[in-house]
Amino acid sequence: MKKIIIKYNNREVIAVLLARFDMMDNEFVSVKGLFGRTKEVLMPMNRQYCLVFIPWKDKEKELALISVCDIITMDKLIGNDIVSVEKYISPFEQENPYHKEYQISNFIGYNFIYEYKNFIADIRNHCFDKPLEILYYYKPELLHQQFE
Repeated sequence: MKKIIIKYNNREVIAVLLARFDMMDNEFVSVKGLFGRTKEVLMPMNRQYCLVFIPWKDKEKELALISVCDIITMDKLIGNDIVSVEKYISPFEQENPYHKEYQISNFIGYNFIYEYKNFIADIRNHCFDKPLEILYYYKPELLHQQFE
C-alpha cells in the first residue's frame, strides 16, 4: 500500500493512499448582480480529491477525502487490484429519505472501492462504519497499522 504525506488539520500526516478521482462539488461563488451588487451563488465545480486512510496511533483510525492541493508527496497507485474508471455515480442511501448522488470521474483506486459504489458517498456524508468494514475486509493489514 502506498504511503503519502498529506496536510491534514494544519499538520503533516502520513496516510495510506486508496484512490484518486475528480468529483463534482457545489461551492459558493461571488457573482456580480444587478446594479453592481455581488451575491453568493451555489455553482458546481469539478475538484480533484484523494481518498486516504489515516491510521492514527492515539486516535480512532479514519478515512478522509483530501483535496489534491493538500498532498505533499504523491505516488502512483499500481497493482493487480487497482482499477481505472472514466465515470460513475456514487449514491448515498444510508439515511432515508435523504438521497444524494456524487458524480465521480477519472477514478484510479482499489477495486473494492469501485465495486461498493456507495463508498465515497458514505465518507462524504460522514458514515464511516460500512466503508471501514469493507476496507478491513479487503486490506486486513491496515487494521494493525499505526502512524504518529
